[in-house]
Amino acid sequence: MKPAVALLAYLSGMLSLLASDTTIDVGGTQLTIPAPDGFAPVTPEMAKLISQLDSFVTPVSQRFLWFLDERELQTAKTGGFPGLTRLFSVQCARKDIPTFFTIRDFAKLKKLVREQNAELIKKLERRMPGYLENVNKGIQKEFDWEGTLGVNGYIPVAG
Repeated sequence: MKPAVALLAYLSGMLSLLASDTTIDVGGTQLTIPAPDGFAPVTPEMAKLISQLDSFVTPVSQRFLWFLDERELQTAKTGGFPGLTRLFSVQCARKDIPTFFTIRDFAKLKKLVREQNAELIKKLERRMPGYLENVNKGIQKEFDWEGTLGVNGYIPVAG
């Protein structure tokens, strides 16, 4: 009898892991969104909770999923209102939903942005030689820090 209970518990756990992936449709493209560790998706059966959460979504955005802390979601499943200390949503701008990018399009865009950033960094270095080094030395001295700041990883956006 005990092996059967253990097997059922194992299968139940495995099913909950499989159920943590949710598929959404974004402009005809199917995306599978896994629930992050410690989170679970808010299901359509929790319509009242979804309605309340959706009041936080701006009118220009389309919300696809809500995720709550698993412990708080248990409160919602029993009819209570969760504390909402840890939650997030999967959403995007409505105007971007019909935009279709292939992998090749995205690769071209990424290459273009990297080239433009490299050129921008060169221009900044020509105009302000040694600026980042001076900033880093000042921060290292003031805060007794051994790291360095840089512009790698930042994408300049036109104002």
